[in-house]
Amino acid sequence: MKSENMTVSEREQVKLLAECLFEMISQMGSEWDQAYCWFSSPNRDRGSSQCTFKHKESIEFIYFEGVNKYSSAMQKQMFALVDGIEESNNSRPLATLIEIQRSGDYKMFFDYDNPIALDVSPVKVGTENSYFRNV
Repeated sequence: MKSENMTVSEREQVKLLAECLFEMISQMGSEWDQAYCWFSSPNRDRGSSQCTFKHKESIEFIYFEGVNKYSSAMQKQMFALVDGIEESNNSRPLATLIEIQRSGDYKMFFDYDNPIALDVSPVKVGTENSYFRNV
């Protein structure tokens, strides 16, 4: 789905997700160039997420005290976004990824076929379902 096909509400939700991810990664105090939050939700009852950041060529899990405050808020926003997209398009994105640059620029990616696509887990780097498959 391209942003021009998104409703105003969906674009606002993406912007809020980007702001939340930016705030979360900034609280860590680590050096970073890009941050990523992946969300998989094959149905309305189940979802999982993983956030990572990248500095130069190193990809790291986001794990620090206080992350639950952000991750639970982001997961609620992700559910609202994919549920809304499903209602407006009759098709549910199974995997969703938001990527934010240190500059604040962000992109959103959707996969409608594979709930494990776009995975940002460091252990999946280079695999078929990894967002970083060409690393």
